[in-house]
Amino acid sequence: MCLPKCEGGFGFKDLALFNQTLLAKQAWRIFSVPDSLAARVLKAKYFSSGDFMSASTKAGCSHIWRSLNWGRELLSKGLRWNVGDGSKINVFKDTSFKLVTFDPGTDLRVSDLFDRARRDWNVDILDQILLSIDKEVVLSIPINWMGGQDFQSLHFDKKGEYTVSSGYKCALQDSIKEAASPSFQAVFQTLADKFDPDELSSACMLAWAAWEDRNSLINTGKAKDPNRVASRALEMLVEFKNSMQAISSPPTIPTFRAPTDWVVPPPSRLKLNTCATFLR
Repeated sequence: MCLPKCEGGFGFKDLALFNQTLLAKQAWRIFSVPDSLAARVLKAKYFSSGDFMSASTKAGCSHIWRSLNWGRELLSKGLRWNVGDGSKINVFKDTSFKLVTFDPGTDLRVSDLFDRARRDWNVDILDQILLSIDKEVVLSIPINWMGGQDFQSLHFDKKGEYTVSSGYKCALQDSIKEAASPSFQAVFQTLADKFDPDELSSACMLAWAAWEDRNSLINTGKAKDPNRVASRALEMLVEFKNSMQAISSPPTIPTFRAPTDWVVPPPSRLKLNTCATFLR
């Protein structure tokens, strides 16, 4: 019912998305006018040592701040960097580039990729740190050699500014894409139909080990050797299969010997009768 009429819907507004759109308008005001009274008050309380877009939601924060963060989520989907001197843009952490190359954890700036003598991108550095698909993305970005600082603008508006209509359109499109995207169960079932159980279990264990190593890199800043991660995953898979085989194997049923007739002990000796069972 919330789809546009041109797409077969009734054109009704999704109230939750429209509410987020209005909150994103307030977030845009704080982002674009940092000298306003509201922006200065919020900065002093919630992001005194950083900027609005990277501020976190702390425990015990006000309902207003939580609501602004929800609107900021929509705003961040449309923000794109316009490259100036490249000193503010982090190559791996900024979402504008959407690189596939693994983040090594270095604070690499876009300005480090410039070849100022040739007034172009430094192809040698790009070949060293980026995959070929990411290299083509970076080379397609024009560089402003006239000077000026990096600045952010909204890509879904012609003027680069936020409007409620453009924000709601972006939120609705994302909602439709999420509803149409296949679920994890559907993707897993597709993989299960194409691969045999041994291949599928190995792939799942490798994915889990890679995810564990990724979390270790984020939390501790340390990453393991990829070969070590793969070998550990296969070792855990073998251990898991052995444990499952031990659990699924039938229990050993003890065998009992038939009782023998009681015999009187010889003179001057004592006899103690006991009953015990030993399981192996």
